[in-house]
Amino acid sequence: MLDLKYLQTLIPRLKEKAELRVFRPSLDVVVELVALDKDGKVEGRRKFRSHSFLQNFIDIQMYGMFKPVNPAGATGVTGRDINGTYRTLTRGADIGGAAVLAPAAIGTTGAYVVVGTGSTAVANADFQLVGQAGQSVATLADPVTVSLTRSFTLTGTVSLSTQTTINEVGIKTPFKMNNTGGNAAADVNIFLIVRDIVSGGFVVSAGGSIVVTYTISAAS
Repeated sequence: MLDLKYLQTLIPRLKEKAELRVFRPSLDVVVELVALDKDGKVEGRRKFRSHSFLQNFIDIQMYGMFKPVNPAGATGVTGRDINGTYRTLTRGADIGGAAVLAPAAIGTTGAYVVVGTGSTAVANADFQLVGQAGQSVATLADPVTVSLTRSFTLTGTVSLSTQTTINEVGIKTPFKMNNTGGNAAADVNIFLIVRDIVSGGFVVSAGGSIVVTYTISAAS
């Protein structure tokens, strides 16, 4: 015999689960690799989903977007830059409390695409590629909206002088560290925020190049 009271408690729970499945926002990241020979001819293409946002990514998001302004000298979460040095992430008081990606005017560029030969499994605390083979300043396309999805692309082309099997790719980005008003390159550190393993490797011929495109999208 059915228990009416049980059914009355079950139906709202089932409805809630259904709503979560339908309306849950999602972040999707797709990686596309294109191998070009020395003459620019396409030699290979690969596309797969990224699964490897690192600890640095979430820490920088917290301190770049959400955490209240730290007073001078205050400490925050510690991130690990590409040199392996632990840095305290704080928000810059000189710009009204907003931590920023450093512009070229203070001695650095924006984000980089990086490629490497290392095949060691990704760890959340990774701070550099295992065997970096090259990098390229990334070009960012303006975000676009299709239906309920908002996305942008980040692309870089890395030239390689010798034949290279690419086993890892990722994104590095600068982050302004101090909260005392400085605007020098010394106030900026570079962090690896994404590292993905390329299953089976991806061969780029001698004198060729690899085009790496990350498409990052959020759906509501």
